[in-house]
Amino acid sequence: MLVDVGGHKLEMVSAGTKGPTVVLESGFGATSDFWEKVQHGASEFAVVVSYDRAGVGKSELAATPRTALNIATKNSIQLRN
Repeated sequence: MLVDVGGHKLEMVSAGTKGPTVVLESGFGATSDFWEKVQHGASEFAVVVSYDRAGVGKSELAATPRTALNIATKNSIQLRN
């Protein structure tokens, strides 16, 4: 599902309905598909979210620099949606 995070959209995959929320972060240009098996298994005891970083996979490119503050802000918006 594409989620608007203020100016662009990020692809987000969510699984599970109970327990703590776990966010899976991909690196090295990988997409959320990388976490498919882990996400499925962990969703039995947690709400598990994976996403494609801006400009990767199905996510749109962000107009803002990729700083820690911008990433945290976008992730916060994304998780509230």
